[in-house]
Amino acid sequence: MRVAGLNTPFPRHSAGNSPRSSNTLARLAGGRAGAGRLGSDRDRSGDIRAWAEDRGIAVSGRGRIPASIVEQYEAAGGAA
Repeated sequence: MRVAGLNTPFPRHSAGNSPRSSNTLARLAGGRAGAGRLGSDRDRSGDIRAWAEDRGIAVSGRGRIPASIVEQYEAAGGAA
């Protein structure tokens, strides 16, 4: 008697153990796999960028805000 899937060189994945299942679940939950950003994080980034611009500090409109700028923002009384 031959059991399907046991004599194949390719692994068989069920819905629960697929290597892609965690990425699929992350996308179904409303984001990319690995994306842990919340709307409040985006708001805070926007606040920091606006604060920096008002003070003549160069900061990119996209991407990570340098830690030194975030530290200056917090030291000036920005929300921590």
